[in-house]
Amino acid sequence: MNARHPLSYITADPVVGATGLDDDRQADQDAHEAMLAEAEQHAPLIVLAQLHAIKRPGDWFEPSICTGALSSPDEVFCEAVEQDDDSRNAYAELMASPPAQRLRQAMAEWFGRKHALAIYLERAGHA
Repeated sequence: MNARHPLSYITADPVVGATGLDDDRQADQDAHEAMLAEAEQHAPLIVLAQLHAIKRPGDWFEPSICTGALSSPDEVFCEAVEQDDDSRNAYAELMASPPAQRLRQAMAEWFGRKHALAIYLERAGHA
């Protein structure tokens, strides 16, 4: 932040005063862009370390990742799969693999019970 008093920008020559103000704004913008570039480089590594720190299944649902407010790893996952092609593709690959069998089974049981009649009647109509 510039330590000069706001009135120090006022000069007898409005062009000189405006130029100095524009220079300060540009310097602030440049500093912001540099900080954003550094944050974009380091933040994924910070989040990855936080995800690697998950030790218990219940930790997956505990808000622990700071994004201005705390997000849980499952919230990060859902948002990534919804908005990011790389995350969606990695998830699809994982779900098609043998290690995901237990999850697929649990999903099928839950969804099948929730929509039992509709699924049964639809399937019976096509048999």
